[in-house]
Amino acid sequence: MLTALIAHIISEPAFNVLRTREQLGYIVTAGHWQLSGGGQSGIGILVQSERDPIYLETRVDAFLCEMRGKLETMSEEEFLEHKTALQK
Repeated sequence: MLTALIAHIISEPAFNVLRTREQLGYIVTAGHWQLSGGGQSGIGILVQSERDPIYLETRVDAFLCEMRGKLETMSEEEFLEHKTALQK
């Protein structure tokens, strides 16, 4: 559930930062994935781009560091809004 919540929180910023601000590619998504029956889940970030994969990896890593800071400083109220939105 935690990975689904984090994916929900970073989904819009991933599009805005990686696609709109950094213009890395036309398709940019972030989402939660879960293996059936295995109990394994994670967060995936997809970037379709003509740019070098190493460059893309550095930009995604920088984005994730930025999001970590946002998560650490997020107000309780904003966190509860995301939690409620995911529940719906």
